[in-house]
Amino acid sequence: MIGFLGNKIIVDLFDKVLYPFVIWQKGPFVGGFIMILASLVICLVTFKFYDWAKQDWLGIETMKEVRDATKNRFMAWALRQNDPVLFLVLSIWTDPFITTVVMRKGAWQFNGLSKRDWKIFFGSLVIGNLEWILMLSGGIWIIENKLWPWLKPILGNWFGW
Repeated sequence: MIGFLGNKIIVDLFDKVLYPFVIWQKGPFVGGFIMILASLVICLVTFKFYDWAKQDWLGIETMKEVRDATKNRFMAWALRQNDPVLFLVLSIWTDPFITTVVMRKGAWQFNGLSKRDWKIFFGSLVIGNLEWILMLSGGIWIIENKLWPWLKPILGNWFGW
């Protein structure tokens, strides 16, 4: 539970605080590039720790053994699909680390990354980050260009702007 909670905190701070802030400050291209590099580093450090600890602290190895055990119907469906579908769903739904560990051959191996695993990792890194950059950039654009001009006069009266 501690491992799961620790991962959840790191992922949420990265995805919901740092990522939007950097995209907002630096834009989708420069900010996106910065965050892809940051994602790469964080996931590689997580891989090293995961394989070093040899502990299934996220339940991924167990999930690989019992693919239907998950209560999330969509994820259970995705886990029963072929590799390309599973790869795409996991790349969008989770991060490159989890995508690669789930798709890594065998369970309870903790044996580093094969050539196939590296391809999955980098593919997931690109797909997941591009999806997140597009979502955040679109959301920021909507807030700045559509909501803020409408809200600024209202909030300005309340806060004296």
